[in-house]
Amino acid sequence: MGLLAPEFEPPAGIHPLTSIAASATIGENASIAAFVSIEDDVTIGRDVVIGPHASIGRGATVGDGCRLHARVSIRQRSVLGRRVIVQDGVVIGGDGYGFAKREDGTYEKIPQRGIVVIEDDVEIGANSTVDRPAVGETRILAGAKIDNLVQVAHGVRVGRNTLLCAQVGIAGGEGGGQGLGVKRET
Repeated sequence: MGLLAPEFEPPAGIHPLTSIAASATIGENASIAAFVSIEDDVTIGRDVVIGPHASIGRGATVGDGCRLHARVSIRQRSVLGRRVIVQDGVVIGGDGYGFAKREDGTYEKIPQRGIVVIEDDVEIGANSTVDRPAVGETRILAGAKIDNLVQVAHGVRVGRNTLLCAQVGIAGGEGGGQGLGVKRET
């Protein structure tokens, strides 16, 4: 298929309608589309392609050769390795689902301050989410392929070269993801 329909490669450069913090570092040959927001202390590697309306949060790292499609959100301090492909609408590093029950029956949000690490050669399908934990990390190991509409919850570890098909949901907490090449981070 690569011969019959080669992929469109946008030219290197930064669109003038992009917002990039002065403290961000952008690697050589990056292609950054219109309406992208890149916050303070972000590192973007070489040959990275970022589609329109993407958002890269403070302190995040995007490794060499990554391709982030439209409307991707990489939240603060998330780390993407090399050659990671993130399809449209993905959220990496959103808050995990953590609440503590109060004595009066209401719930208090538990701050989610951990990180998400996506290792090399991972692909994440459209509208999937990978949540950050309260402490520690959520990690997707090298070579994993995640289909559209998949939820990877806080504190989960997805194994090397694991395949997760559409609409899979892996819950955080005790035992989350056991038996699917996935293990809960302890």
